[in-house]
Amino acid sequence: MEDLYYSDGPIVLDEEEIVEDKKFFLNKINKNEEKEKKSFTQYLIKDGNYVPMESTVQKLPSGFYKPDINHFNGEIYAAPKKIVMPKLYDLPNGLHQEMLNDIKHFWESEDKYRKFGNVFKRNILLYSLPGNGKTSLIQQICQQVINEFDGLVFCIDDEIALETYPKLMQRVRQVESKRKIVTIIEDFERLIQKDSLSSLLLQILDGSEQFDGVLTVATTNYPHRINQQYTTRPSRFNIIKEYKKPDKEVRKFYITNKLKDAGFEIDEKMGENINRYVEKTEGYTFDFVKEVIEAMYIGGLSEEDAFNRINEAIESKGNYKTTEDNLNKLGF
Repeated sequence: MEDLYYSDGPIVLDEEEIVEDKKFFLNKINKNEEKEKKSFTQYLIKDGNYVPMESTVQKLPSGFYKPDINHFNGEIYAAPKKIVMPKLYDLPNGLHQEMLNDIKHFWESEDKYRKFGNVFKRNILLYSLPGNGKTSLIQQICQQVINEFDGLVFCIDDEIALETYPKLMQRVRQVESKRKIVTIIEDFERLIQKDSLSSLLLQILDGSEQFDGVLTVATTNYPHRINQQYTTRPSRFNIIKEYKKPDKEVRKFYITNKLKDAGFEIDEKMGENINRYVEKTEGYTFDFVKEVIEAMYIGGLSEEDAFNRINEAIESKGNYKTTEDNLNKLGF
């Protein structure tokens, strides 16, 4: 006989029921292994028993991951995240190079942090209008740690990823204590709205859950929604930077290279077109600059139609109404 204990008391199974249960799970395992074609190469020691398992790796392949948890068995894992990388330009806006140089200096200054008895970490908050191009800077930061330092990137973009991250990091650090890691926290202002998540973020930034060898980059489109407890203490965010709208020089650089990469010859006539586009995109965010160029050269719209469409979208500020909304309504 065997007792199985649950929250509402013990359930007693006889030997036949136990055998049937084991046969059921064995049949399920056989079907899964046949379907997945697993190959077992080593043993896991668990509770004194030796469990055949698939191959392991001593280090995570350099790349992007999202912290996650298996809701069936509670296993915490790093889920590889496929990132479609657009063409990255080294924009002449100063901020890109300033940030990349600062971060590279951080990665190379570990000994100095140790001498001062500090945790080897750095926290950055980037804010801007939506669609203004800060994602391109973040992607360059990630590419730097991956390509130059064989590092890892963990992306936190929802509650589950945030709640799973500390435990996953504890385990990663047990396996790889010196690996350089970038942690991206997207939509920071959304995550701090919940008290439990806000407390967890504070622990990650400067409390009990500080992790060594980690650069954390948080982003927000709504800095006014972030409580001052995050922004007035310099150890929580060492750097707080606004990603401003592209100026004339940056817009010209971006449009010229965008067209050149698409196979267009930048001759005198195209140069005149580009200069005109640059003037007409004054005040545009990067998203709108990109959209108006693609509306002409991919969508086939005339210059006038393309700019009319984009300007209408900008003026609407996302508040679209049906025709009936603008009509006088009769009362009954």
